[in-house]
Amino acid sequence: MQNMGIRPDGYTMVGLIMGLSDHCVLRVGETVHGFCVKCGLILNDHACSALVSMYSRCKSMELACRVFDSLVQPDLVSSALIAGFSLAGDHVKALEFFRELLMDGGKADPVLLASVLAASAQLAIVGPGCEIHGYAIRHDCNMEVAVSSALIDMYAKCGFLEMGIKVFKNMPKRNIISYNTVISSLGLYGCACEAFQMFEEVLGEGLKPDETTFAGLLCACCHSGLVNEGWEYFRLMNEFGIQAKTEHHVHMVKLLGMNGKAEEAFDLIKSLPEPVNSSIWVHFVVL
Repeated sequence: MQNMGIRPDGYTMVGLIMGLSDHCVLRVGETVHGFCVKCGLILNDHACSALVSMYSRCKSMELACRVFDSLVQPDLVSSALIAGFSLAGDHVKALEFFRELLMDGGKADPVLLASVLAASAQLAIVGPGCEIHGYAIRHDCNMEVAVSSALIDMYAKCGFLEMGIKVFKNMPKRNIISYNTVISSLGLYGCACEAFQMFEEVLGEGLKPDETTFAGLLCACCHSGLVNEGWEYFRLMNEFGIQAKTEHHVHMVKLLGMNGKAEEAFDLIKSLPEPVNSSIWVHFVVL
């Protein structure tokens, strides 16, 4: 492009930076960042937001903060930085920046709300989650699928499963993501029958279950000690064209091992292609 004498604009750089984000190529990203500074594109809000996201995905929050601090209007890129902290596992920082954004008069869209709700869920602190829920209601975005699904997950991980189920029941529209969130939440609480009922509802609604759906179902079987049902759902994955991944194998190994079927668990591991993920062996060894 440069050889042809064509000068890249902000949108071109956004595409390039996001491509680097997907592959976490930090050194190349820093080079592109330098090019943006040289060409004056560092003043482009979209390019800056992409840079913050790129550094966040590369687990380099210090560089992400430098980009943010250099902005004249940082509120325009706040969402990217908050989501970045959450992605990097610094959930406390994510919530702190979110509060600062609101105190400075900024507004949050559904994507950002889902991000900070996820941070609250990971911290298992219901207070901030309730505050975010209230904000979502006041700004009429609590019924957005992304926000509702994040609320369900947050309440469940904070020990308030009934509140999460209530949010789910109040949703005007539900997709496979919202169903998956409920199934996974029920699974964590060992509510296998309810999780199975939700799965039947998924099929009744004509939705296609995915790998997350079955991970939640296997988790429910694992927490409830339902070996036969676990095998049934594990085999059912093939009918939906879903290939079992490490998470599914871990659930099955735990389910079998904790219910006196260590030999079956070992046979399952031996049937897997090499190399077998180390986490599967770890869960087998600690049984």
